[in-house]
Amino acid sequence: MGERILVVDDEMDTREMMSMFLMRQGYDVQGAPNGERGWAELNKDPYDLVVLDVMMPGISGFDLLKKIRQTAAFKNLPIIMVTALDKTTDVVKAFELGASDYITKPFVNAELIARVSAALRHRRLEKEHRRSLELEEFKKALSRIAREMNQPLIQFTRCSKQIFKTVDEPNPDWMAIRKSMYDQCIRIQLILKQLEKIKSLDV
Repeated sequence: MGERILVVDDEMDTREMMSMFLMRQGYDVQGAPNGERGWAELNKDPYDLVVLDVMMPGISGFDLLKKIRQTAAFKNLPIIMVTALDKTTDVVKAFELGASDYITKPFVNAELIARVSAALRHRRLEKEHRRSLELEEFKKALSRIAREMNQPLIQFTRCSKQIFKTVDEPNPDWMAIRKSMYDQCIRIQLILKQLEKIKSLDV
């Protein structure tokens, strides 16, 4: 299944034409006839991109765009606005409200596909960058935990070893327990050393 696109346009012919062209490119496309339905769709299913008409009855494209950008879950969702050819002010307002790109009516199919492809490619790169940052933070956290645990463990290991060496006429059962404690301490130390090395790995 391809990336999911929501097309919000009150003109059925335009909505169906855009949907058809995008589906031919392998995208999973859902249409919405107005802003209310578009908002409901966004909250029902996850989407990778929205193609949003500016002029619609009820909730306009600008209103929906503003609502989307005010919702934390959708702050990185690419939105391509569809505007009239002579509406430069619409383009400016769309970008001010957080649109990713725009396309004018009447549009060329190749332009629609190119802009959608570019927006989705940018979204994928952003996701990869965020995952890379999260992974780096995770590796740093593991390394920090390993360092913080290592020193107390070293002290505990030394104490365990000292007890094992200095007990006179030790009970065999206690000797076994003390040796097991010491062996497990050594094992944990080795694990912590491996955790510290994670920071330098290129995962």
